Amino acid sequence: MSDQDEKKLSPKQQKKREEIITVARDLLFTHGYDALSMDRVQQQVGGSKRTLYQHFKNRDDLFIVIVRQVADRALAALDFQEEKPLGLRENLQQKGERYLNVLLSEEGLMLFRYAAFNLHQFPDFAESFFENGPNRATRQLATFFEERARDGQLKLSNAPLLAQQFLGAVRGDMHLAAVFTNRQPSAAETKTAVTHAVDQFLSLNEV
Repeated sequence: MSDQDEKKLSPKQQKKREEIITVARDLLFTHGYDALSMDRVQQQVGGSKRTLYQHFKNRDDLFIVIVRQVADRALAALDFQEEKPLGLRENLQQKGERYLNVLLSEEGLMLFRYAAFNLHQFPDFAESFFENGPNRATRQLATFFEERARDGQLKLSNAPLLAQQFLGAVRGDMHLAAVFTNRQPSAAETKTAVTHAVDQFLSLNEV
């Protein structure tokens, strides 16, 4: 179902669609992709299979909708809008911690795993995830760096590259450790990692 078709749904139909998505999301998060089947969803939601297939043509269609909804919520936290004026160091610390916390969240880890491990099955989703997630964060941070350079706070020649390097330093091995081992750093470890990345970045680029 396209976005345009979804807009044509009645309130009752929209409610049923959201109910289907909620049940399927619980199955996916609790038991994994293999447990996500149209039969199991229909059994828990109730009603007819015809109604289910009116909304979603198959399991993959349902899966992609679920993950995109999760992506929209998780990646919204990567929008680097300043809530209040901060000094350069405090701003970078805030952005770094927010970015790392999104990556290490349950939804953030799930998105990365599915995008990486199902690349061949869902190439369009994997590309969309990269462009709207990691790459979006890099672009926004690069814009922030350029603004601070114009303000005379930073010296830089390649803002996109510096943004990549800063976010890479923030991630370190923490993200991959969480992806492959479920090892979650403490809040203190997260803060320390970001502080170190900020110190390193400013030592090389602050005016």
